[in-house]
This record gives sequence, C-alpha cells and structure tokens, in this order.
Amino acid sequence: MPGLLDGAALDSSRIPFRVYMYWDQNPPTEIQENFDYHRQIQGLDYQVFNKDHATEWLYQNYGVEARGLFLGARHPAEAADFLRVHIMQLYGGWWLVAGGWWLVAGGWWLTPISGSGMKKALTSCANKLHRTFCC
Repeated sequence: MPGLLDGAALDSSRIPFRVYMYWDQNPPTEIQENFDYHRQIQGLDYQVFNKDHATEWLYQNYGVEARGLFLGARHPAEAADFLRVHIMQLYGGWWLVAGGWWLVAGGWWLTPISGSGMKKALTSCANKLHRTFCC
C-alpha cells in the first residue's frame, strides 16, 4: 500500500484503510488522547496534521495558492475543511474530526453505510453517536 506522502496511485474501487485528522496547534488532553487511541489501532494508516505540517503538505502537493488559501482561513475549522478536501482528493480514506472516535468492537470497524455517493460511518464523541463523512 502506498505511503501517505509518496503520491502513489490508489485502487479507486475501495476506500483506503486510512484516517486523517487535523488540530492546528497544542491539542488539549482529550484531543491528544484521541490521537493516541487511533494511533494504536492495528492495520490503520493514520496521520494527524497540525498547521505547520498541513501548510507544507499543501504547498508540496498543490502549490503556493493552496497554501495561501489555507493560511488565510478565518478559523481552524475552516482550515481543516480546506485541508480535508485536498487530502481526500489525493489519497482517499476517512477524515475524522479531532473530537470524533471510531467505534471498534472485537477488532472490527463498523461497516460503512452507503448513501448519496458518500460513505458514512458511525462514530461517537462524549458518548453521543454521530456520523463522519469521507470521500
């Protein structure tokens, strides 16, 4: 399987077993625990971006204009949305908001639900179920 940053083509017939997250800087304890939780899932290609890493990644993969738009975001959530679109376009996989948690039971992820050309997966945050979307 190609690495996150090597730009190799992916099989477009399935969603890659990859998860991406973003937190601009200095994540609070509960967010860092979430990062640590996902980092420990066996077989998961997992990447967390911070503002510096995202800025460089966008520049390397999409150029100076994308970097400038990212840096011009009015809020970290807006920057994360901009980054998400670019990562999903290039690599595919799953984007999880930093406060979201995958529900993993018995070593299996919940089966994605198809709908409207997008995939949805149930996640939980503070014991509340919600959906996270991928491309």
